[in-house]
Amino acid sequence: MTPFNATRFIVIGKGGNYLENADKISISFEIPHKTGSLYSILSNFIYNNINMTNIESRPIPKRRWQYRFFVDFDGNLNDAGVINAITGLKAEADSFYSAWKLCGS
Repeated sequence: MTPFNATRFIVIGKGGNYLENADKISISFEIPHKTGSLYSILSNFIYNNINMTNIESRPIPKRRWQYRFFVDFDGNLNDAGVINAITGLKAEADSFYSAWKLCGS
C-alpha cells in the first residue's frame, strides 16, 4: 500500500450537501451514441484546464450502445473554471437531450 491511497465515501440522501473546501468533484452523465458526443462533453474540462482523475462508463440497461459516464476531477464548486465547465456540460447535455448529475464534492 502506498501513502497516496485514499478511500472516498459517499452519503446518500435527498438534496445536495456539498463541502465548501472540497477539492474533488464527481459527476455522471449520459450521452447518445453519436460521433463526437463524448469529445464535446470532455472538451469542457480541457478548455477550462481541469484535471480529470477518473472516468468510467457503464451500459444503460435496455438502451443499446448507450452509456452512463462517471467522472471525477480536481476542483472546487466555487472555482471559476469549474463553474464554467459545469455550465458548458449542462449546455452540451441539454443539446443532446441527455442527463447529467452532480454526484458530490
